[in-house]
Amino acid sequence: MKILRASSRDVYDLAALEIRSFAADDTSQIARLMYPPEKQPPYKEQIERRAASISDNLRHHLIKAISPEGKIVGYATWKSPGQDSVDITTSNGPSFAARFKARVKETRKEKMGQRQYWYLAMLVVDPDYWRQGVGRTLVQWGLHLADASGTSTCFLEASVMAEAFYTKLGFRTLGWDQVQTDVASHDMCRWPYMLRE
Repeated sequence: MKILRASSRDVYDLAALEIRSFAADDTSQIARLMYPPEKQPPYKEQIERRAASISDNLRHHLIKAISPEGKIVGYATWKSPGQDSVDITTSNGPSFAARFKARVKETRKEKMGQRQYWYLAMLVVDPDYWRQGVGRTLVQWGLHLADASGTSTCFLEASVMAEAFYTKLGFRTLGWDQVQTDVASHDMCRWPYMLRE
């Protein structure tokens, strides 16, 4: 497997991979709430929206994992110190996605303040390649970059199921966050936020 910088030519493939990965993750309450199947726009429209968002991350460390067959099997977005400007004036609208995004930004600002840190903003792995070392390789790439930069502190938010994965890579859980859901069967959605120093 190779790790390469992603380019603007990759954004549609990365968007499709992200949507497929989150749709396949039936263990993640966050994924089910962010991507509810019954509320999804047509697939092409969804790809367009995610591709535009991913394009904004090209200025960060957007990396992709390539299988020996040449297929993109994962990607990660790492933001270096100073690139993760936390603007908590983000919309706190009625949708779960808006409330979730506002909450993670508020917590990051509260916990990290003015500290210098690397931020793992996104980690996505093709479901056909889960548990094959793709995610670990993408995370370790960022950790090596952080260590080489002299700022080894890294922050992330995780799904409940991914907490143990990140712990094995040297992160510790600082606390848990939550936000009200729109789903009657789930009053609150919870997730850990984690730090590696």
